[in-house]
Amino acid sequence: MSQQNARAAAVEERQLKPIYEALDTGNAKSALTHCNKLLKKYPPPPAPSSVPTGPPHPSTTSRQLVTALKILALVRGAKLDEASLLCTTLLAETPTDENVLSTLSHSLKPLDRPKDLVNMWVSAWTRAAKDADDVKKKAQKATTATSKAALDAEIATKLQLVEELGAQSFMAMVKTGHWAMAQSTAFKLYRTFASSKGQEADGGTPGLRYLYWSTMAAIMQSDYPNPPPPVPVLVMIPPPDSVREYEANRKKEEEEDRRLLGRIAEQAAANGDAPHPVNSKLTPTRRKKRSLALSLAQRLIEMSVQMKDGKLIGDEAALRGMSVERFWLWGDVLRRIATAGDEDNGPSPDNRWLVPNSLMCTQLASAAAANSAHVEEVRADIARKAGDWKRECEGMALRLSKGDRNWKTFITFFDALFFFLPNAGEAPNPDDYPCLLEDPVETKKEEDAEKAEPEKDPKEASEPATKTPLTVGETRKFLRKLVEGDDERFPKGERASHLGVLEFEKRIRKSPFAGSEDAPDYVDLIIA
Repeated sequence: MSQQNARAAAVEERQLKPIYEALDTGNAKSALTHCNKLLKKYPPPPAPSSVPTGPPHPSTTSRQLVTALKILALVRGAKLDEASLLCTTLLAETPTDENVLSTLSHSLKPLDRPKDLVNMWVSAWTRAAKDADDVKKKAQKATTATSKAALDAEIATKLQLVEELGAQSFMAMVKTGHWAMAQSTAFKLYRTFASSKGQEADGGTPGLRYLYWSTMAAIMQSDYPNPPPPVPVLVMIPPPDSVREYEANRKKEEEEDRRLLGRIAEQAAANGDAPHPVNSKLTPTRRKKRSLALSLAQRLIEMSVQMKDGKLIGDEAALRGMSVERFWLWGDVLRRIATAGDEDNGPSPDNRWLVPNSLMCTQLASAAAANSAHVEEVRADIARKAGDWKRECEGMALRLSKGDRNWKTFITFFDALFFFLPNAGEAPNPDDYPCLLEDPVETKKEEDAEKAEPEKDPKEASEPATKTPLTVGETRKFLRKLVEGDDERFPKGERASHLGVLEFEKRIRKSPFAGSEDAPDYVDLIIA
């Protein structure tokens, strides 16, 4: 049987090779001629009213593949009307072969039929899932071990096909902008193929990725709740179904906006207050959809968190299938929720940014930010909007002292420092002012590095770190120390620390609260 299948596959490949070569060379007319010759060798398609049952016959799959190639040749030959009619006939058969579906998907996009593209993959996915369920029922009724083993192998093959078709359905929804459908599809795949908590690292199925697919689709749904408008055409008499559906949804959304605005005005009049000013440019319906989509994304990302003591955020909490990209997604969801809250309802007295900032202050966030510029950008943005300037300034100073020479680190350090400098005074309070943290033991080791003294008892190393307020003078000393250290370690020169000194002095001279006394000259700095 296997030899017959291999022989049939070789014959089919030999027959289809001229069609593929003609399409690759742009000879659509030749490809159409070969397709018509091959279609005469196959039986005609079934009636549209007949319902397909069971797996398709190999000859049926071959005929569907040749028909899909003919549709592609018609599209390449600019015969769109004939291609659209033949495409409708083929879609009525609900093909499930991946080669047929992939070939047909290349024709549906130029035909401007995005909905049919999605429905094609969904129909194939649904039919494959039904076939897998039927095989499972047969396996439960199997009596012999041999038949049960054969059915189990068939179930594994069917489930692999179901997973592949489900992933292709998700990708089709992403390409066409159907984000709500993509979110629900990815979540169904997660429910079906994901392992239980704690088994992903032990070689379990990679179904956890579908949960992150669902989260990303929910985020995109918050930005684009409706599918994109159809491609405009010059003549639409009568208008296509896609245009009529888009216009109906637009009118429905406008009516919902008027209803929500009326309700807001009635509540404000009943309370005797003026309507709350909204900073968002979105309509009430769009703000409502965005809020629901972001709440869904938050619930989905929380499903992937391994909690300890019931805490979602903390040093003990971690993501299942942890990666830098997935942690960035977690932080971006919390940032979007806080941003949407500020735009829709104004600043909150309890500060909506405390929750995302607490996530970005964990050790997990520090490790992720050290390996990803995207995570670092999210972390810095959240800290800035949360007003955590003291922690941000001290953290950047610690990074610089440990050798970090990323220019964004310098900029973040200066932005946080100049938030405090206007009201610093001569002796600022270390509890409310950013300080440079220095370990006295490490400092003494550096000073006594050239002295041959025996090491002291390690119990003496428990001295607290000294705090030096980062005033203008101390900041100059700190930056000059960085420059001198870089010049010693890098004979050819490290320009980041020198540029940091220039940036600091430029900001100081533009600030009215501090003078330029004891500041190095710009010319000397540039020449050095």
